[in-house]
Parts: sequence; C-alpha cells; structure tokens
Amino acid sequence: MARKSRGRTPVFLDYWIRLKKLYAVFLEQKKADKLHSLATFFTNNRDESCVNQLVRYVDGKSPELGKAWKGCRFLYIPWCLKSHWIALRVDIQERKIEVYNSMGRVINCEKISVFENILPKLICAQLDENYGLQSLSSESISCPQQLNGFDCGMFIVKFIEFLLAGKDASLIHPDYMREWRKKLATDIFSQSFDL
Repeated sequence: MARKSRGRTPVFLDYWIRLKKLYAVFLEQKKADKLHSLATFFTNNRDESCVNQLVRYVDGKSPELGKAWKGCRFLYIPWCLKSHWIALRVDIQERKIEVYNSMGRVINCEKISVFENILPKLICAQLDENYGLQSLSSESISCPQQLNGFDCGMFIVKFIEFLLAGKDASLIHPDYMREWRKKLATDIFSQSFDL
C-alpha cells in the first residue's frame, strides 16, 4: 500500500512526477517549454471551488519543482475517479482533452466537464485574458487495456511517460507492467539518495 502525502496524493506519484520534471530538463529546451505535468488532482465537488486549488499549479507554485503554465502547450493530468486512475492530456492550443482509460469503462462526462469548464477560466484569469471562456472538448482515446483490477495506476504512469517522450502509447502492454513496476520502485528508491 502506498504511503500518503499531502491529502490524498500517493507518494510514488509525487516522486514519479519529480523524476519526470527532472527528465524534462534534459529534453530539448524547445520541447520542455511546451509541456507541464500537473500533479495528481482530486475533486469530488461539482462546483468551481476547486479553482483556488488549481491556481497554485497554474502559477508554478505547486507541486514542488512546479512550472508555470505560461508558454506550455500540453498539460498531463493523472486523475483518480474513486478507485480508478485515468490519464488526461490537455492540448491548450487546440482546446482539447484526450482521455486515456485503461479499463475501457465509460467515464461520466459530467466528471470530465470539471476540466472542460474550469481550465479555460484558469487560463484566462492567470495567463491569457484573450484565451476565451468556451469549454474545452474531450475525446476518449483508444489505448491498451489492463487485464486486472489493479494496474490502472501503472498504466497512467506509462501513458504519460510515453506521451511526454513522443512515443506511441499503443506500445504499452499489460505483460510489461510487472517489470515496469519494479523499475519505478527502483527509480523512486534511487532518487532518495540524490535529494
């Protein structure tokens, strides 16, 4: 069982996000300037009270090693819906949210609408007043599916990792999850020596 840190965010995802941000430093500067990885975000409310929580992300003040969204093209969001993880890739320029769901369940459109409606308001308020307040569109992306009830977290880690690296997410295969889980644990463990 993963330890918890700051509310309901699992520690392993915090470390993974830090690793990915450090890795982004080594990416081509042009590419690194156009993406941002949003740490795990949870919402159970259907109103806009979560906007205040997200403002710190937009400004680059959260999480640790955060980056301001100004100049970013993509946002990568690991998101937990009750007990299932999905990955969202938000294309700010195209005003589109891509939903990567490894269980093939239909995601309640009302839940995605939180992002469709709030992200434009955040971008207008914090970054670009000319962005416009119209909602973003969302699309469920055909992607590899897990074969059990517990690999969704590892799948979203790999979806985001492959998308960040410009690789085809269809190369992710359920048979690799056991080894990738070991590699992630090793990366997290070895990072503690570098801090």
